[in-house]
Amino acid sequence: MSALCTRRIVNTPLCTRCQQANETPLHATYWCPSSVAVLEKVSFFSKLGHGAWGSFVDDEVCFLIVLLWLNWKERNAVQHGEQVKPTMVIYEMGLSIWESIKHARGRNHEGQVDDCIIAGNDVHWAPPPGGSLKLNYDASVAANGEQVGIGSVCRDSDGNMVAAMGERVAGRLKPCAAELFSVMRGVEWAMERGWTGLVVETDCLEAVRMVNGSDECLASEGTIVERIREILGALDIHNIQYVPREANMAAHAVAGVVARGNGRSSWLGVGPSWLMDVIGNDGPVTGYFYREESGEFLSTTGHSHVL
Repeated sequence: MSALCTRRIVNTPLCTRCQQANETPLHATYWCPSSVAVLEKVSFFSKLGHGAWGSFVDDEVCFLIVLLWLNWKERNAVQHGEQVKPTMVIYEMGLSIWESIKHARGRNHEGQVDDCIIAGNDVHWAPPPGGSLKLNYDASVAANGEQVGIGSVCRDSDGNMVAAMGERVAGRLKPCAAELFSVMRGVEWAMERGWTGLVVETDCLEAVRMVNGSDECLASEGTIVERIREILGALDIHNIQYVPREANMAAHAVAGVVARGNGRSSWLGVGPSWLMDVIGNDGPVTGYFYREESGEFLSTTGHSHVL
């Protein structure tokens, strides 16, 4: 912060949260009284005070890293004008994220994390149980930061695309808020289509944690989270699942393309070639062809439409 102040990017070198000392990365994550208040809640805090690093076990180190990251994340949020989160909210966020990490670790030895397929270092989208559908969501912020693209892709147990939807949203959104907004718009879309009992996936672990939590969400994205929970209940969906980006590439592709476009696009049964290529890398898809005179991608099961 001192360097930014010297360059006149900010007006003061003082810490954004405590306003008591010049801000450095170490101060913001560890020495700031607001950060210390979070770290004090862990059982191994006394080890930090005595510098007993050699006595830390792996789980303690990993949990500490999560909390340090959340302290830095909170610093950025306050710096950009967001309301200060209570200490307990930050700590519980860290605890929930760490529990999700431990859960994923526990499944890694079986070669599977949630509902994606891992073969060596190659991660792919995995089909849902027979007769059911899977919805994947993602968000992408445009390079200028002024608009967000959100993408939703629905596929069946054979890997075929049932439908896809993309929409560009004007305005600045934080990454997590953008991801949550994509889930909200996606489940609203699913409700419009009359789908129920779906498998829902996103590659944002924080969004998964917030939606699947049982307590009222006190974060700034709380309104979106509560709306998602409401719709999930109506669709008889009990939770959403986290998958790595590599298992969410179709929705990621849609979000990235619409972030640079206009309006809303939707496709039934088959999509444009760039989307079908991504889906084709994951498994069997509906056959399609291109009709040159109209610019439409067609199949016996669907059509492409841009609104």
